[in-house]
Amino acid sequence: MNQSPLDELRATSNSKDLWDMLNVAIHRDIQNDLSLGRQLMVVVRELQANINMRHTLIDDLKANLKDNKIATILFFLELQDKDIAFVRDLLIKIDDVLKRSGEKEEFLSSVKRH
Repeated sequence: MNQSPLDELRATSNSKDLWDMLNVAIHRDIQNDLSLGRQLMVVVRELQANINMRHTLIDDLKANLKDNKIATILFFLELQDKDIAFVRDLLIKIDDVLKRSGEKEEFLSSVKRH
């Protein structure tokens, strides 16, 4: 659907056919889901870059281990654990969003227009 949101709304509001309204609404919802999935993947990539940078820093600190650096290493390791868990949760949510889009597409294809 390459219509603008305004055109879609106009088509939906002018349609007396329930199928057309359902079709427009679900396709709009699918596009929103896919957009959300893309936005979440940007967040995941940024978090992964931070995790990688912090991992390098931790390795450098371990190579020159001194008593005053142990607290810093422990702090960074704690951040790593939290960020890795957060990325894992985000990836699960992205998967859920994309599955939801697929379910909506399947629903549309299974419903027969009478």
